[in-house]
Amino acid sequence: LKRGIAFIADRETIFFDSHDVSKADSTSSLSILDPDDQELCTIQPDASKLQQIVYVLRRKLGMSLMGIDVVIENGSGRYGIIDINAYPG
Repeated sequence: LKRGIAFIADRETIFFDSHDVSKADSTSSLSILDPDDQELCTIQPDASKLQQIVYVLRRKLGMSLMGIDVVIENGSGRYGIIDINAYPG
């Protein structure tokens, strides 16, 4: 199993199994935002930026079928690629 470790400097390390947390129907407590964090979630994904990410990755990696996990940083709106899965496989 793929295991993820999240680190925040002023908090304890969080250990989690990504298969339990990253599903749309996850019931993990790690998938529920704290009330303070909910207020920060004002950024909506920009389809044109996501299309650009896909275009560049397809060209650079020479792949036509893949899954890409992207996060958007609160405050700056910067996009970050956190995982790429090759399909089939």
